[in-house]
Amino acid sequence: MSRTDTVLIAGGGIGGLTAAIALGRKGHPTKVIERADGFGAIGYGIQLGPNAFHMFEKIGLAEDMLRYASLPDDILAYDALTGKKLLRVPLGGAIQERYGQPYAVIHRGDLHKVLVDACNRLGTVDLQSGCELTSFEDVGDGVRALTSSGESLEVAALVGADGIHSTVRTQILGPWKEEPIGYAAFRRVVPMEEVPARFAPNSVVCWCGPGFHLVHYPLRGGKLFNMVAVTHYEPSDDPEVLPKRLLEGYSRSCEPMQALVQYMDFSRHWPIKDITPPSSWSRGRVAIIGDAAHAMVQAMAQGACQAIEDGVQISECLERRDGDYVGAFEDLWHDRLLRAMRTHYLSRYVWEMIHVDEGLAAFRNEMLPQTSDMGWLEKLRWLYENPTEHNAAETAGYFAPVVGTA
Repeated sequence: MSRTDTVLIAGGGIGGLTAAIALGRKGHPTKVIERADGFGAIGYGIQLGPNAFHMFEKIGLAEDMLRYASLPDDILAYDALTGKKLLRVPLGGAIQERYGQPYAVIHRGDLHKVLVDACNRLGTVDLQSGCELTSFEDVGDGVRALTSSGESLEVAALVGADGIHSTVRTQILGPWKEEPIGYAAFRRVVPMEEVPARFAPNSVVCWCGPGFHLVHYPLRGGKLFNMVAVTHYEPSDDPEVLPKRLLEGYSRSCEPMQALVQYMDFSRHWPIKDITPPSSWSRGRVAIIGDAAHAMVQAMAQGACQAIEDGVQISECLERRDGDYVGAFEDLWHDRLLRAMRTHYLSRYVWEMIHVDEGLAAFRNEMLPQTSDMGWLEKLRWLYENPTEHNAAETAGYFAPVVGTA
């Protein structure tokens, strides 16, 4: 087929769909191919900080997201063994006033619906599911891509938003090791009426334990209760070992933790991994974004938010470069370096702090309460202010870590 000015996006997740919308709104036709049979997501919750809503505002989706999102009052962290409160980050009106956007939680299915509907409204986005990128070649003035459906596509550029196991990353940068971090997660969403009210405040709650933790928060206006339970994991573990290990850890924990574990679903688990981010996100007319570029642990609830930022930024780089894909993709790396890498690095740090034991746990429990509620909110300035208004030098210079949630 003849070459087009279409941008091909491999991967129909949050980053890929955001990139398609951002590019489409600036007049760039896009085609998104997704290996799954449909465009959707596993039905659990996700957190979206103000930085994500700054991006949604740019692509005209902030109001649509808020129709489905819930706005928690605060983030609370507790010691899982003693029940001691470690920190409170005020959300609700406080974070809206400070950063101009809300902190929200949303069902992943609802988030995907908003993104897919926006793609369909644009008319410049072609969505194709059940189709996987198998290989590609940068031919200088475009990219030739082959798909699992047998198509040969001649496109202007390729964006790999194909996750931690990225085919695109492997072809442009070589084999890249995903790094299991020794933990796995169990997830469940239950009707709110099944959960005692004392366990279900309008808050994002993280119980921090030695080698385990639990996060929970309401979804869909308090109709659903979302839970994520994490425990130690080795790839060689028998699936039956994990629930036993988690229950053993919880048996030492405070009463709310022991009560909440009865609501968990142990039929499926997700090994938690990240990658050491590569020092380049592109080769010629091919770029990677999201988990393909910087998969991170969820300790700061920023994996999706950073992919959303990538998706919007790639369109702005292309506009600034007036259609020069090679230059735009090089700019993407430089524009996103400080924010994405700092978030990745601090997510690893916070993950360790959540799971420390003995003396280090005692240190954590004494240190964290010394920061006031509003002090925690201010520590997030580098992350939650509008990235286009925040000085990059401040991001680089102000490197004090901040504890978030998983």
